[in-house]
Amino acid sequence: MSSGDPIDPADLADVLTIWASPGIIEDPARPDLGPVAVLTLVPQMTVHTADDYAGAEPVDLIVSDLLRSGFGLLSRLDPAELTDLPTLDGWAAQLDPDGQRMRIVEPGGTFYDGDLGAAPPASWHDALHRRGRLVALFGSAVDIGAADRGERINDAAAGGGVVGAQLPVAVTPLDTR
Repeated sequence: MSSGDPIDPADLADVLTIWASPGIIEDPARPDLGPVAVLTLVPQMTVHTADDYAGAEPVDLIVSDLLRSGFGLLSRLDPAELTDLPTLDGWAAQLDPDGQRMRIVEPGGTFYDGDLGAAPPASWHDALHRRGRLVALFGSAVDIGAADRGERINDAAAGGGVVGAQLPVAVTPLDTR
């Protein structure tokens, strides 16, 4: 597929890999909110389009599609803003009983299915179960392998490149087929 060929989103589902990294966001000044369990999701590739007009900015098609699906635009990693993100109907985060795998389902199928890495932060599972919600963040311009990942997410969010939503969490055995 060249950059000039039309893209069928159904074709992307078969080749798009999404990496994920769990994290905790908390604000000592807001103990009422407590720690918020976050899963930052980053695709292996991005798909952009732009108008031919001078100065037109490229539009991330995946982020744009998630906004149409009900995700909200995030401006910074702040617990108050994270807990104000929309909760999506028909979407859910399914956590395997061992706590190491997660599947995010959407009305049309599976959005993410994978492991949570070697060691989610110590309080991540506690925060997830306390709130009963996962905050799913998605951004194409985030380097989740960076040591300063939080700063990178904040930078991408400030530029309009991160969307998020709250998803209800259920613990359920996940079929690995």
